[in-house]
Amino acid sequence: MLVISAAQFLTNPFARAGAGPDMGQFGMQFGDVGGDEQLKQLAFPYAQAMLTHMILSLKNTLDWMSGDTDLLAASAKILSEPTLNYQDREKLDIKDDDTEESIKKKIDDIKQSRKSIQATITWSLLVGVPLLFILFGLARWQWRMSKRASITLA
Repeated sequence: MLVISAAQFLTNPFARAGAGPDMGQFGMQFGDVGGDEQLKQLAFPYAQAMLTHMILSLKNTLDWMSGDTDLLAASAKILSEPTLNYQDREKLDIKDDDTEESIKKKIDDIKQSRKSIQATITWSLLVGVPLLFILFGLARWQWRMSKRASITLA
């Protein structure tokens, strides 16, 4: 079951907010009248940055629900590489006196470093965030219980 919370899931809020008043049936003869020009200017970059990904995610969800793996494989080719980068990690530094084995070892060390970063990120998102959410809930629950215990009727 797929539940989408709003009918305007795939709309551009800037374009809609920047549009002028509805002129009815004969409004087309006057062209684009009224509206907020700044919102209209924001509508195109928003559409480029956000709407494409939203449409692709909806398409991938529907493809996944249909169970057709060929459709999912075709969609994977459309998406770009993830934007996660490792700028703070060491770069591959090849010197003139390095042998092929030492270069391969450096590459393997960099790959291992990236894998350890990915594992840290994965575990912090899978365990750390829910654990913080649980701890926040417990702390808030204890705070409410202490406030409830301190209530006096006058």
